[in-house]
Parts: sequence; structure tokens; C-alpha cells
Amino acid sequence: MGKQRLRPSLFPDCAPYLNFLSPEEEYEGGQDPLDELVMSFTAPTGTSPPILECFQRFGFTIVEWTTRDLLDLTGPAWDHVIVREKCGHLNYRQMAAAVKVNKLPG
Repeated sequence: MGKQRLRPSLFPDCAPYLNFLSPEEEYEGGQDPLDELVMSFTAPTGTSPPILECFQRFGFTIVEWTTRDLLDLTGPAWDHVIVREKCGHLNYRQMAAAVKVNKLPG
């Protein structure tokens, strides 16, 4: 038996959590996500294939982020810094209010 794509929040009156699975696990109801869960997820060029696979298995459509300009973001985004790169300063005040960025490392 598979697992649900969404799981209830631990906190009252909060949105549910996205439930990401390991490669050997399956979602309940098969690999096709519900239409209301399909949305885009922005990721920069060079994002690790396992990260992209995890988001795609959940049902996200991956949009390539090439400009590194936060004004271009309109939804959830993944950012990363290659270990040998220096993390440039990003002005998070330029992001739209609904934009969420998971920035690793740091």
C-alpha cells in the first residue's frame, strides 16, 4: 500500500505537508498526481537529478530558472550553491509575497 501525497499538518489551522517518498516507495493511487496538486516548481540549471526526480514524482512540473533574478519567481523554488561557488547576496525583499525558496546549503 502506498502513501498519500499530502499529510496533515502537526499544527492546527495550517496547510498540509507535501509528502516526498524515497525511490522504492509508491504513492497511494499510483504515480499520476491529482489534477489539483499539479503545479510548477522552479529549479536552477544544474540541480541534482535526484532532487528533480523527487519533485517530478510528486507531480510538479519543473521550470528552469536561468536568470537568478528573484523578481522572476512566481511559486515554489529550489536553489543550491555548488560547494566551490561563493553564495552571492540575494535580495529576498524582491520576491513576491507567495514565493518560497529552499536554499541549500546555508
